[in-house]
Amino acid sequence: MGLRLVRPALRIENSRLPSALMLGLQGAARARIEALLPGIASVGLSRDLPFATAFQVSSRVVVTSAHVAERLLHDDDLARGHFVARFNADERRPEKAVHIVRVLALHPTEDVAFLQLADDGPVERGLCLAREPWLPRGAQVFVVGYPVYGAGTPLFLDALFENVYGVKRISPGESLGMEAERLYHDCTTLPGSSGSPLLDPRTGLVMGIHASGQFAWRNTAVSTRAIHALPLLRVFVSDWR
Repeated sequence: MGLRLVRPALRIENSRLPSALMLGLQGAARARIEALLPGIASVGLSRDLPFATAFQVSSRVVVTSAHVAERLLHDDDLARGHFVARFNADERRPEKAVHIVRVLALHPTEDVAFLQLADDGPVERGLCLAREPWLPRGAQVFVVGYPVYGAGTPLFLDALFENVYGVKRISPGESLGMEAERLYHDCTTLPGSSGSPLLDPRTGLVMGIHASGQFAWRNTAVSTRAIHALPLLRVFVSDWR
């Protein structure tokens, strides 16, 4: 859980960003981020609330955190087809729940995993990832995911989230620096945010995969460079820039 400056986590409905001035997005920049939103899914059991986030990197592959994939592998629910990725509806597409077939690969050292879907997701080629992400300290960033209430979550967050959890939200924040394969940021996150894309609003590129947060300090995302550096993982991603 990352909560440093009590930044908002704004609800996304029908794949449309809220008309909030704090996002600072207009025109082409706003359209660029909205085009990515259908490809960001929740991960959970087919008849339960989500517990994590994943996003498309090709038609039938999503990326999430390795600790999320390990939860899928913990028992027989994955083999039985009980886990799904839920892609929210927009005005052109109905809500789509796609079964997660298997864990394709885990990064050998970083908190990143690739999952195979049983059917195509809404975005044909998935989100575009940065080969060599670079974010100056203080640069605006967004995390888009499905934050959920968890053990240790402060009670005052009920007001911030209007007591609604497990829905798609955009959390604006700032870059807090980079270190090796780590990108640090201060977007508001909760346990279900694991696996969310860390987005650069200037380009629409995914710069990292949100992995963890430390209360009142900072969040950690795994740099997309850690994926691009490994050919066996790089091939799962359709678009690099």
